[in-house]
Amino acid sequence: MQDAKQNTNRTNEQRIANGIHALVALALAASPWLFGFTAEAGAFWTALSIGVVGLAVAGYGAYDPRDWQAWSLAGLGVFAAVAPWIFGFAGIVDAMWSLGGFGLAHLIVAGVQLWRWRSPEPQTA
Repeated sequence: MQDAKQNTNRTNEQRIANGIHALVALALAASPWLFGFTAEAGAFWTALSIGVVGLAVAGYGAYDPRDWQAWSLAGLGVFAAVAPWIFGFAGIVDAMWSLGGFGLAHLIVAGVQLWRWRSPEPQTA
């Protein structure tokens, strides 16, 4: 009985984390409109595509939580943070900060998610 409760708690934690990832991904996808860099094609399509991919992975993770989704979103977060320099639009400050900030948010949530996934549950008597 205890194992079933622990698995339910872990699954709920994973779903909450994936819900946060989905909100971050949605904000990243909307960031060209929110922060006004829709006219910059490279920044626009990078933010939109990373946001849509993040939303798809987080959505699937809310349905069937696995640790590969957290690893994928952590990698996506790192990619989002460095994308302005890779694609040459680091001079567009709003795009740089939104991709960097939302990428860092993905990385932090994924780190906590993986840490919680791998840490042992406290034993109760």
